[in-house]
Amino acid sequence: MEESLRGNKRGSISDVAFWIIMIIAFSVLVLIMSYAFTQVNDQLKTSPIGANNESAAALDYETSVIGYFDGLFLAVFIALSLAVLITAYFIYSNPIFVPVYIIALGFLVLISTVGQYIYNSLINNPDLASTGTSNPMMTLIMSHLIISSIVIGVLSMILIFSKKSGESVGGSF
Repeated sequence: MEESLRGNKRGSISDVAFWIIMIIAFSVLVLIMSYAFTQVNDQLKTSPIGANNESAAALDYETSVIGYFDGLFLAVFIALSLAVLITAYFIYSNPIFVPVYIIALGFLVLISTVGQYIYNSLINNPDLASTGTSNPMMTLIMSHLIISSIVIGVLSMILIFSKKSGESVGGSF
C-alpha cells in the first residue's frame, strides 16, 4: 500500500489551480448573495411583511448575518491557502519538473488576472458597488489576487521541490 501512495504524485500545481478557481467562484458567489439578500430584505421591509414586529426583527437579524459574509470569505481564503501548502509539503516531486511547474504557474497567474478583472468589473457596477464596499476584506484580497496566486504558487513550489531525493514526509500506513 505504501508503494501506491508514493506512486500517486498529483502535483500541487493542480491544487493551486483549484485554489484560484475556488477563490474566484466563492468571491463572486458571496458578492451576488450579499447583493441579493440586501435587495430582498429592503423590499420585504417596505411590504406588509415588514410591518409585523417579529418579521421586522427577523429581517434585521438577516441583515446582520450578511455582514458575516466578509469574514466567511476570509476564513475560506485562509483555509484553502493552508490546505494547498500542507498538501505541497507532503508531496515529493523530482526537481526536473521545476520548469514545468513555473510554466503552469504562469498560466495560472493569467487565470487569476482574469478573475481579478471579473471581480473588479463586478464591484465597479453601480448596482454592486455598495456590496463591494460592505465586504472590505474580500475586496482587498480579490484586488490582489495576482500577488496572492504568485505567493501561494511559489511557496508550494518551494515546499514540493526543497526536499532531498527520496525523502519521505509523514508517517507510513
